[in-house]
Amino acid sequence: MRVLRRRLLFTVLPVVLVLVLRAGGEPPATSIRFSGYLGQSESGKPLDFIGVNGLAGTKRGCFFWYASKFYRLDAPEKIRMLFRQEGGCRQLLSDGADLWLERPDGKLLKLNRSGTAFEPFADPGAPQGQPAFVPAHLERSGWGKRLKLAVIRENAVIGYDAAGRSVGKVLDLPEAGSFNALGFLPESGELLASTAYPDCRIFRFRADGTPFAWALRRHLFTMIPAGRALFGADTHLQQIPEDFRTNSTRPLTRRDDMFIFGVAPMPGGGYYVGSSQGILRYPEGAALPDARIGGFPGCRALAVNDDGVLLALSSAERGTVFALDAGGESDTPFLSSSNTTSVGLWNSRRYRNGEALAVTAAGGTFYLLNRSRERVELWRFTPADGPAPGDAWKKLPDPPAESTAVAAWNRELFVLAAGRVWQLEGGKFVPFSTDIPVRHLAAAESGLCIAGEDRLIFLRADIRTGTFSPYREIPVANVTAVAAEGDRILISKPGALELYSAEDGSLEARLSVSDYAGGPVALCGNWLWTADAAKMAIARFRVERSVR
Repeated sequence: MRVLRRRLLFTVLPVVLVLVLRAGGEPPATSIRFSGYLGQSESGKPLDFIGVNGLAGTKRGCFFWYASKFYRLDAPEKIRMLFRQEGGCRQLLSDGADLWLERPDGKLLKLNRSGTAFEPFADPGAPQGQPAFVPAHLERSGWGKRLKLAVIRENAVIGYDAAGRSVGKVLDLPEAGSFNALGFLPESGELLASTAYPDCRIFRFRADGTPFAWALRRHLFTMIPAGRALFGADTHLQQIPEDFRTNSTRPLTRRDDMFIFGVAPMPGGGYYVGSSQGILRYPEGAALPDARIGGFPGCRALAVNDDGVLLALSSAERGTVFALDAGGESDTPFLSSSNTTSVGLWNSRRYRNGEALAVTAAGGTFYLLNRSRERVELWRFTPADGPAPGDAWKKLPDPPAESTAVAAWNRELFVLAAGRVWQLEGGKFVPFSTDIPVRHLAAAESGLCIAGEDRLIFLRADIRTGTFSPYREIPVANVTAVAAEGDRILISKPGALELYSAEDGSLEARLSVSDYAGGPVALCGNWLWTADAAKMAIARFRVERSVR
């Protein structure tokens, strides 16, 4: 079996957490120390969101929208909610001076001068693709002489003036495919229109409506203006230069499996990028972000292997599987799919109803329970199988339909269904005998751990025969999640994390967290992780031996 790294790191964080001592007043030999939130550049300051529905910048700063709340971002450490407005947001749009919100029904609202509410502006009637505003500095040249806003309707461009009044059709688009996005070049103000897949072309039009004689074949999901720059977004962000015919587009970010919803310039250079992974901060000329602002969506399950790959199953993102770098031994973990070439965001539609995750105790193979219509499927993924994680999952025999948890010991697979444990044998799942109704299930190198209503039972495995026998019983109640690794068992419960020894059943360490709801946990060596539902974040902790 592979030996996990257990190096100690003694670094003082500006975070003090209260440890509850053992009975008798003796301090535990082991302590649990907070070590940051995954995805947070500012440790100890989680935000209650991961993605944004829209982001745009104006002269008054960078603004973003999430879950009916409207925020202002002045600096990574200075974020405040301005107001709440129901009705939803499809995207935020800006001309560099003012800000508009597009609702899901296509209606456009404009932020008032005091920044306290959005007010009706125009109703283009659910336009195709993204509306485009003429940049404020180009209002007296090019298309700016004729209109302020352009939208796509029935293969034509419809214009609106600065007051939100329709000026009618201003351009017939070529019969070249389905147009889905518009944008204005930041110097000439000339209009760009892009077609959707599979045509994937960008057309350019002069201010009098005549097209250039050529089109660039480059697919963009959308075009995003940001101050005096125009961007395109597909699987990465790219800047569209004034003469893009010869220069093509210039990628600004490494290719990532994330959706980009907006871009805003930062004072002094660089950009904020609003994405499905939160807000990423890109310094001037940087291909990788130096900060990520945002928490993590509601998390259903966690699993980490000994290579430091952490999988997180998001219930808030319809079962999306996120693959993250677990942070090594840094005390300021910064995670996104942008900061590593081997770990990405796995959001294949195949796994949108994920139920649970597990990882083998040695070897690093992951397992995923996924609900598909009327049955539950079981999938396996080993990072060494290939560079395309979304396509490298291998389907295994279906477990019982009521399955809610999975555990993997060596090559043995177990699932939990309706209080019973089932084991995969000969291509099908058969009952695995336990003495109690089971609520939670986990596997370690040395055996299997099951949790009932008021106790943990550790089943020791015989390496030669693969059989399991009861070895240790630990009285503990209110368990919400279990993880096991080596000779340790980690449990999650409302208000606390507890670490037990599988050898003698003793409580090694207990961390009391007042607002902790008892989320899913993962354990690997001297690090542990848990999803904190109260903060919409994944918290990381360090297990340390006391020095006496």
